[in-house]
Amino acid sequence: MPMIEKDLIAKLQELKRIEPQKDWVFLAKRQILADENLLSIAVGNSSFSFFNWLFLKPRPALISLVVLGLLISTFSFAQNSLPGDLSYPLKRITEKSQAIFVSDKEKSNFTLGITEKRLE
Repeated sequence: MPMIEKDLIAKLQELKRIEPQKDWVFLAKRQILADENLLSIAVGNSSFSFFNWLFLKPRPALISLVVLGLLISTFSFAQNSLPGDLSYPLKRITEKSQAIFVSDKEKSNFTLGITEKRLE
């Protein structure tokens, strides 16, 4: 049995000599130091930490803003579409959703405005 212990100790000593690759060390340090306050500490500006919070770590709020921006731009692009275009149903949906917020007194003027736009 003493031989097994000596072999084990020798292997442990051998493992102590193993060093990590420099690329891995650099990456690990960068990930550890990527704290939320890192940029605000480096720059000395507390408002800069908001930039860090928003862009350096993926956040559901940021993803939601991007999706919302894509939806808004798609619907605004659809406002120039004509019947038969792929985005024309989006234009109709937008017009119908706008009609919901128009009062009963103004509904006829709103409908007339939409009709005039379509005639143009």
